[in-house]
Amino acid sequence: MDNIDNKKNCEYCSRTFVIKSNKGSEQKFCCNKCKNDFHALGRKYMNFLIEQNKIDINTIKKQVLNHI
Repeated sequence: MDNIDNKKNCEYCSRTFVIKSNKGSEQKFCCNKCKNDFHALGRKYMNFLIEQNKIDINTIKKQVLNHI
């Protein structure tokens, strides 16, 4: 029986998955496809915002660098 602490919902598809027992960063996605789809969606959204003149690349750089 799985412990409830070993389960999490995928941040992309919302499916429940068992967390892998690795010591790296926190697992956010149930599989590589969801991870890749999430990042692809983010890139598409940023391109959309740039094309719509809602944000510029320098603002993105500043925000990302300030977050790190």
